[in-house]
Amino acid sequence: MAWIGLLGFAYAAFYGALAFAPSTDDGFNLPLATLILFLGLLPLTNALFDFLSYGLTLCFVRAGLGGRWGAGAGLLQRAGGWRALRFALTDIFVALIMFTLLGSALIAVIALANRLTPEPVFPLAPLFAAFSAGDGPFWVVAMLFSTALPTAIHLVLAGVSLTGFAPRGLRNWLVGLVADYPDGGQRGLIAPLALGSTWFLAGALPLVVVGGIGGALYLAFPLIGETYLQVFAYVANLLGEAVKIGPGYLPQEPFGGIAV
Repeated sequence: MAWIGLLGFAYAAFYGALAFAPSTDDGFNLPLATLILFLGLLPLTNALFDFLSYGLTLCFVRAGLGGRWGAGAGLLQRAGGWRALRFALTDIFVALIMFTLLGSALIAVIALANRLTPEPVFPLAPLFAAFSAGDGPFWVVAMLFSTALPTAIHLVLAGVSLTGFAPRGLRNWLVGLVADYPDGGQRGLIAPLALGSTWFLAGALPLVVVGGIGGALYLAFPLIGETYLQVFAYVANLLGEAVKIGPGYLPQEPFGGIAV
């Protein structure tokens, strides 16, 4: 496929520019190398995973919300509400995998850049130390969580689809309010508020539940964050980066004495 060739060419061009970057009078041109890394290689890698994440989420949305509107079901009932939720939960699992793969890919991109230059363009050890201390830079978090944004939107859609399981009397009441708007007087004025509140609560509920589960896991396993950092630290150490973080639930030296 042509886009794979273009992607490979872009990586080759950026890494070639790093390897053969013109030196300054003081030696290695670190500012230029930093620009190539942060405005070229990292955004390119992040864009690739954002594209894949969007595509996977779109497939899950189509599979979960692809049912037809039920005949005579009203505005809020949709076939397959639980089906939509199942695919949304699957999307969360896939998003976690994509999140981990993106983090590992970014580490690999930085590690290779550090290998191709006379001195490290962006040492990873201080970055891991900052995250281990709970003071990681926001741009890293934003870059990683950009892959989870489509999944969050999918969760909202799945939550809204569950309104089809509300009692028929409530659904008919809402449909009646919408039918009376805007000529139904005070009753008609309630329609936007009632309908908007219903969709907001239904859409926000899955996010609240997922956040609650995450908080419960953190309370039950306080070192879960450090353990997740260990996964990335293993990748960094395998690629030759001397990275150390605090203890987690994984072994400290899994690769023949490489301290993590």
